[in-house]
Amino acid sequence: DPGPGDPSVSDPAEDGSSTHPFDAIQEAIPLAIPGDVILVADGVYTGVGNKAIDLGGRPIVLRSAAGPQNCTIDCQHSGRAFHLTSGETPETCLEGFTIVNGAPAGPGGAVYCVQSSPTISGCLIFGNAATHSGGIYCDTAAPTITHCTIAGNTAATGGGVGVFGGDATISDCLLYDNSASDYGGAVSCFRGDVTIANCTIAGNTAGQRGGGVACEAGVVLTISNSILTADNAPQGAELALQGGIESPLVTVAYCDIAGGEVGVHIQGGGTLIWGDGNFDQDPLFADPTGADYHLTLDSPCIDAGDPAFIAAPGQTDIDHQFRVWDCDDDGTPRVDQGADEFGSFGFGDLNCDGEIDGFDIDAFILALADPTAYANAYPTCADTLADVNADGAINGFDIDAFVTLLSD
Repeated sequence: DPGPGDPSVSDPAEDGSSTHPFDAIQEAIPLAIPGDVILVADGVYTGVGNKAIDLGGRPIVLRSAAGPQNCTIDCQHSGRAFHLTSGETPETCLEGFTIVNGAPAGPGGAVYCVQSSPTISGCLIFGNAATHSGGIYCDTAAPTITHCTIAGNTAATGGGVGVFGGDATISDCLLYDNSASDYGGAVSCFRGDVTIANCTIAGNTAGQRGGGVACEAGVVLTISNSILTADNAPQGAELALQGGIESPLVTVAYCDIAGGEVGVHIQGGGTLIWGDGNFDQDPLFADPTGADYHLTLDSPCIDAGDPAFIAAPGQTDIDHQFRVWDCDDDGTPRVDQGADEFGSFGFGDLNCDGEIDGFDIDAFILALADPTAYANAYPTCADTLADVNADGAINGFDIDAFVTLLSD
């Protein structure tokens, strides 16, 4: 396009259709109505209209057409990608973008979220920098950050994510190689209720404390079914609590915190509740030096999560594969620790061969019509893979979603 974001030199027939698409992401947003899905075509987006994108509080979905590997917002070391300050709700969703080279003058290298509660899903947030919160900045906000990879971001505090009040949830995410010159290499928390679940936090660094996670005044933090390992800081390689008048409260359960004697640091107060199921062992990743944080067959994190954990309808791991799988084949499905569910398969892969194709059709029909026969025919699979529309039930309403998967 001769002038991205400039309608005076754009396609005169521009209407947002696949034939005459808008030439910048921001142009589509004012025309969207509640419930709309805006699809962003493959490509690298830069310049006017493709950074500091403001969704205006609209309950819409902004989604890449073919996933983060095909759709990049490059901020070119000037500004950030998204600016969410208009009371966005969980129905405001950002899905499937790679965001790189954010460098605003203030906090939030990739996403700036204030007094809003958006859903940020399936994004790769890489190589951004800010004064605080190199990846995502949350201030009196309640975002849900899920199935994201947040890596290589830098800031003074909160290299990956910074929470300053609100109720943030970070789930099924991989956070690695982020750094903070002060505290909170991967995540920093200052006031608010923060939940970290089913995450892998590895190889992050901080100059002072909390190479993995650092908590300050007034924080209530829960970490569950997660792995914190190989992070580094002078105080609290994996987890640091900084007390004071409003001491933080942190509950850790069913986690592998492999940080040795310097793994957890408590200074000046704070309460650490050490729940059930925690241990300190090498998680045995596939290739951490090559940033492959998938579990291997002998990992102690397999089937080591909370035995009472029940996946929400459609909940998956970082690879969008089924969560809560009988990985050790003992007859009892149980969630793994961390972002990867070892040995599981994606929704729609009913014959469990790692592909969703025509060979799954007979298995899908059998799962709907006769679950017992399906279990006998595919003993290493689970009929829950047929819940393709993620509504918690296996029935005819899954057919259209399954057909869509086959045609993609």
